[in-house]
Amino acid sequence: HEWHFRSGLDRYAWIVGMAVAAGAAWAERRLDALDALASARKRHLIRLAVVAGCLALFVPWAREVFMRDKYAYNAVHPYTSWLPILVYIVTRNLLPTLRAWYVGLFAFLGKITLETYILQFHVWMRTTGLNGSPKFLLGVLPDDYFWSNLVLVSIFYVVLSQRIFRLTVRLKDCLIPTEPARLYRGAVQAVAVVAFFYGVGLLCAAFAGVDGGAADGSSPDGGASAAAVPAEDPHRIRVGVVPGGGGGPMTSLRAAVKPWHPGGGAR
Repeated sequence: HEWHFRSGLDRYAWIVGMAVAAGAAWAERRLDALDALASARKRHLIRLAVVAGCLALFVPWAREVFMRDKYAYNAVHPYTSWLPILVYIVTRNLLPTLRAWYVGLFAFLGKITLETYILQFHVWMRTTGLNGSPKFLLGVLPDDYFWSNLVLVSIFYVVLSQRIFRLTVRLKDCLIPTEPARLYRGAVQAVAVVAFFYGVGLLCAAFAGVDGGAADGSSPDGGASAAAVPAEDPHRIRVGVVPGGGGGPMTSLRAAVKPWHPGGGAR
């Protein structure tokens, strides 16, 4: 559930982000042309029309989407999260005065939002347990030093995010060419490589007779996913799948070394 929720929450926002990036130069030219209009009245009317159009989109979203309860909102968030952000970007850049002022801290953090979003689950927060939700701050100091721990973990978190950002930029420059011909050729080659290995994986799975197993954790032939081990030795080590509720891929991935108990089964 956690993987499905995190991977699907913003799965379409990147498409809008790419479209905005592609149209940024065009929008900048339109804004410069608007600022260059000789008639102040015409400039104001155009800006008011743009603001009215943004409000016509934002108000229904706020009433019909944002005001829903948590789970109802999460269901439509992937399809609507881009709208308030786009409205803010458009209205924020309408006036030259607003475009000239910004907060340096937000500009710095805005460059590493992808890295901070991903790393928050790895170096800043900890989960409620195995396959649990990230709801607690990572603890490197005793509980009595909460604020000191918050500052220390946050500094490490931001510095590491900045480092990952720089590495990502360097890798992008190395792997993604700027010439259109090389870019298209590389994209075709990448798709071909992925398709090849995906096909090899399917063939290997077919020859091995792997069908994923049943949802309750049983094996394809109907037996138990972890074979029983004789219980004569209470100290014997058993390697198998830890039974978990719900089955699915995460159940099969939770492999661990568990002591075998005479009563049978792994605790």
